[in-house]
Amino acid sequence: MRNYIRKLGVTSICMSIVLIIISIFMIVKPIETIGLVIVLLGYVLVVYGLIHFISYFNIRDEYRFFSFELGESIIDVILGFLVVLHTDTVEVILPIVIGIWIIMQGITELQVAFNIRGIRGTKWGIVFLMSLISIALGISIVFKPVPSFDVMTRLAGAVLLYREIITLYDNIYFITQVKDIEKTVKEIEEDNK
Repeated sequence: MRNYIRKLGVTSICMSIVLIIISIFMIVKPIETIGLVIVLLGYVLVVYGLIHFISYFNIRDEYRFFSFELGESIIDVILGFLVVLHTDTVEVILPIVIGIWIIMQGITELQVAFNIRGIRGTKWGIVFLMSLISIALGISIVFKPVPSFDVMTRLAGAVLLYREIITLYDNIYFITQVKDIEKTVKEIEEDNK
């Protein structure tokens, strides 16, 4: 399990770094880089989805209970191909798509916060709070659109940057907590016998 969590964490850290770079481009040069950002985002989603798909089938059955990778992988691959195939359309709705994606990621993290709530030593409250902030920011992008495409793209980039910095922190934190999580899982397995 330790290797699985570390591999998942490293993959997620790499994804966060790529998305941080994309979000910075969205903030600094929104109009000039939007087409490139859209294509990159589409391919990143496809690769990320394929990594999760492969990873899901490489884990032991008893650990799949804790995994959301199959569903995430299917959604990421479909969204990635849609983004790449419909770049012009996505250009118009990109900020809203990013808002929806941030909401989905926030909801997933909310579930993670509830899943780790009972594990001693975890800072589930921080994960819970950050997931709520992410959901709120995503909702504000989706339901309070800004009239200027330039401003909306910058705002979406800023929220994406915030979201990925939080994700980066969460993944680094979870990787450092692998031993404690593994110990708790073993205790649960022993209690169930």
